[in-house]
Amino acid sequence: MKLFFAQYKTTQTVQATEYPKISDVSTSFLLKTITSVLTKAVTTNTSKSHAKDVFTGACVPQISIENYLLRFYEFLDDDPTIYVLSLIYISMYLELTPDSSLNELNVHRLIACSIHLAYKQLMDFRHKNKRFAAIAGVNLSELNSLEIKFLMIFDFATHVSPEHFEECYHCLLDSVTLEYEINSSPG
Repeated sequence: MKLFFAQYKTTQTVQATEYPKISDVSTSFLLKTITSVLTKAVTTNTSKSHAKDVFTGACVPQISIENYLLRFYEFLDDDPTIYVLSLIYISMYLELTPDSSLNELNVHRLIACSIHLAYKQLMDFRHKNKRFAAIAGVNLSELNSLEIKFLMIFDFATHVSPEHFEECYHCLLDSVTLEYEINSSPG
């Protein structure tokens, strides 16, 4: 599977044996990294025309991508695997719907739906959809509709192999390492 954010990575800067385990990386660091990746994708697609679907909102939400992710972190769960898996789900969505792109009108709904599915996939204890809808800032029927549409696009195949998860996690770390090196280089 092609990861939409791999395009921002031009070179591999860390050897595979040097990657920290996901349990050793703070969730807040991962959320900042995911925010950076999603913001780049949205910014890149700002001038493009967008296919409208059920994930396209009527207007741009007032909450930033970072604050939206932090809302889930604060009120839902702080397990970093949820957020990496949600990014994989967004990549899968973009791959399975080639006319779609991340943009200001759909990124929040895609985040909400992908975190919702990742949470259900990984966690033993589950919040009711009503609570999750409140955290996401959408009504319950809308959340249920988004979830069904997402699952139908995936043909209900939401399992991600451990190897693919690790590949995505490493790619995510590479993107932030590269960004750090670019931003901290003199000149």
